[in-house]
Amino acid sequence: MEIVFANTFANFAKMVIRFSFVIFLYSFLTTLSSCQKETTDNWSFCAECDISEWVGEYAGQGDYYSGTLDETEYNVPVSISIENPSGQVLKIIVDAENKISTTFTSTKNNNTYYCRVNGSNKSLDINLSKDNLNYKLSGTIKLYHYDNDIMVIDQSISFDLFK
Repeated sequence: MEIVFANTFANFAKMVIRFSFVIFLYSFLTTLSSCQKETTDNWSFCAECDISEWVGEYAGQGDYYSGTLDETEYNVPVSISIENPSGQVLKIIVDAENKISTTFTSTKNNNTYYCRVNGSNKSLDINLSKDNLNYKLSGTIKLYHYDNDIMVIDQSISFDLFK
């Protein structure tokens, strides 16, 4: 009886060791396959960019929200043209294909990486990032109105655009 029990226990121990090895191998391969290659993006906020680096044509895609319909549309083509008509003035022309078309004018008298323009019925909030000689403009534009001192968003678009 003892010999049968010893053989059964030895077989059970071998089976547990094999099962543990299979689980370890599966876990190792799963972890290895889920590793992703490091990204080469080195975007950093353009904290020392002067006004001339803001100027240019930017294009990309954004997520459009219609407050009237309470719907979001993804990957809408967006373009922004930034001009410097004089001194520290920026003229920002926005076109989100068949959705939003508007213009903002603001002064930019410092080398910050952001530009904020708040109006009575629209706002612009953009950040400029740089990766070597490449520029990325990220931000949000909102068109809104007030109803009893409560801001109601009519349309907005959030975007990442590239020069």
